[in-house]
Amino acid sequence: MSDKDVGERLKIARKQAGFGSAAEAAEALGMKYPTYAGHENGNRGVVRAAARYARRYGVSLDWLLQGKGDGPQPGGPPAIKGEAEIKEMLGRIEGLPQEAVHPLFRIIMGYVEDAERSSQPHSPAQTAPASLPREPEPSR
Repeated sequence: MSDKDVGERLKIARKQAGFGSAAEAAEALGMKYPTYAGHENGNRGVVRAAARYARRYGVSLDWLLQGKGDGPQPGGPPAIKGEAEIKEMLGRIEGLPQEAVHPLFRIIMGYVEDAERSSQPHSPAQTAPASLPREPEPSR
C-alpha cells in the first residue's frame, strides 16, 4: 500500500462524493486543510483517518487502502434510510449525548415528512387563497 495510491483513491472518492476541492472536504469533515491535503497528495499516512474517510465517502476500507472491494458509487455515498441507519449516523456524532439521538431523529423525520408533503401536488381544495376577503367591521 503506497500513500500515493491511497491518496489518489481518496481524491477519486472525494470527487465522486461531490466535493470539488480538498478544502471543501476538509471543512465538511471538520479537519484541518493541511492534514487532509497531506492525505490526499500522499505526503502523510492516512491509516488513522481511513475509516472516517471510507464512511463519509461511502467506500469500503479495503478499497480505500488497497484498491480492492467497493469503490465510490455514482452520485456519492448511499442514502441513509430508515430509523436504524439514521440513529446510527447520529450516534457517530462526536460529543452528542446518546439521550439526544431519539429526539433528533424525531426532528429529522418531521423535516422529511414536511418535505414529502410540500413536494406533492395540491388539489385546489387543499390550497389556501393568497389573501382572504376582509370581513366588514361592525358598526358602532
